[in-house]
Amino acid sequence: MSKVKGFKVTVEGTYYAPSAVIGKKAIKPYNITVVLPDMKCALSVIKNKLLNKVIPKTYPDYTSFRTHSIIDVVNLDGSEASIADLTVREMNRPQIAEYIANKRLSVDIDAFPELDDLRDSVRLAETDPEAFKVRQDEAKKDIELNASLEDLNPDLNKNAEEKTAAKAETVLDDTEADQL
Repeated sequence: MSKVKGFKVTVEGTYYAPSAVIGKKAIKPYNITVVLPDMKCALSVIKNKLLNKVIPKTYPDYTSFRTHSIIDVVNLDGSEASIADLTVREMNRPQIAEYIANKRLSVDIDAFPELDDLRDSVRLAETDPEAFKVRQDEAKKDIELNASLEDLNPDLNKNAEEKTAAKAETVLDDTEADQL
């Protein structure tokens, strides 16, 4: 029996939808999974060939996509994709951790809780180690400051959770949306 070849790719981002307010557009989050035969130019293929077809099937109010980012890739046989098959832009956190270890990069994964920031930092560590060191030091200081502020202000966590829930739909007027 031959092994199934291909990749199941999870993509998340935001899309535009009509708003109840005339002349405005809503920005909403989406999360979809698509299947690709290989990972060659995966994000480009997803963006140019699949997003406009797949998102409306799950999100009927969809008008157009705004952002898109690969958050996970697995082989069709269910195993995690090999980092040899992926670019840093396509890797999830565990894959990036493996990549960092293999390349012996001095990237502190915990300093970059956002996946896109971690991906950007890995590329910077490879291309401009001095600029990366400054970026990582700033990120660590920011995490320390945030932890200190949360300790001193316990209500901050509650407010952050409420803001995250409220952020699920942002409304923009048409001119703001066109500028993005």
